[in-house]
Amino acid sequence: MKYWTETLSGNKIDLENLESYDFPIEDIAHSLSMNCRFNGHTPKFYSVAQHSLFVSDTLREIDRLQFLGLVHDFHEHVVSDIPNPVKQYMKNVMGFDIGVLEDKIDAAFFNKIGIKPPTEDEKKTIKLYDMLALKVEKDFLIQSDTDWPYLNSYIGNIDIESFRPTFNWTLELSKEKAREIIVNQYNYLYNKLKR
Repeated sequence: MKYWTETLSGNKIDLENLESYDFPIEDIAHSLSMNCRFNGHTPKFYSVAQHSLFVSDTLREIDRLQFLGLVHDFHEHVVSDIPNPVKQYMKNVMGFDIGVLEDKIDAAFFNKIGIKPPTEDEKKTIKLYDMLALKVEKDFLIQSDTDWPYLNSYIGNIDIESFRPTFNWTLELSKEKAREIIVNQYNYLYNKLKR
C-alpha cells in the first residue's frame, strides 16, 4: 500500500483500493464523534456524528432517506470535515476537487454494505436537509450573523421553523454517547433496509 490511513482499531484504509476496506461502523462512529464541525470554531464541541444524527432525524419519515441522512458524511472518517468555502477554494483555485475522493469512498461504502447508493433525487433531498441542518447550526450553535451565500443558494426561502428534529442535536452530547447512538441507529436502519 502506498497511500493509506489507519483507524483506531488498526484497520488500514488503502486509498487506491477502497474496496478492500470493510467500513466497520465502530471505526466510522468513533472518528465522526471525535471530529468537530466547523474546524472546531464552535463555542462548544459539536461533532460530525451529532450533525449526521441531526440530518437523519429530520428525514425519519422514510427509512431509506433516514439511513442516507445518517451516512451522508461517513466519508469524513477518512478525509475529515472540510468547510464548504475551503472545499470550493481547493477546487476552484488549487484545482483539487476533494469531492472526487469523497465520491469514491461513498461508492466503495455502499458497495461493501450491499445497499444501493442514493439516486440523484435522493442526493438532492439529502443535500437540502444537510443545508437546513447547517442553517440551524449556524444560527443557534455558532450564532453567526454573517451571510453565507452558498447556504442561502440551497435553502432559499424555506421556513426554517418547520424544520424540526425530535431531539436538539446541537445540545452538548458526549463523544461516547454520540458514538453509541450512531452505531445503534446505523445497525437499526441497516437491518430494516436489508430485510
